[in-house]
Amino acid sequence: MTRPIIVSMISVLYELERKIISERTKLGMQIVKAAGKHVGRPLKLNPEEVLEALKLYTNGTPISEIARKLKTHKSTIYRYLKRYGVIKY
Repeated sequence: MTRPIIVSMISVLYELERKIISERTKLGMQIVKAAGKHVGRPLKLNPEEVLEALKLYTNGTPISEIARKLKTHKSTIYRYLKRYGVIKY
């Protein structure tokens, strides 16, 4: 009889701990964002490479050639072009 009660109490404590960890993580991310830093996975291209890709694209260089020159995948180039509003899709 006491076993289900103990399991229930442990379950409640586990849920509470998960909630506290989640709140702390979200708060930490907000603080980092407010400081103007990037949150998440590291960016593939540095700012100089992004500028070079944008210049090459506006000069009519094919995406595959830009990707080859920057040693990355075409989808990465498309992602950056979309992020900076150069393309819409």
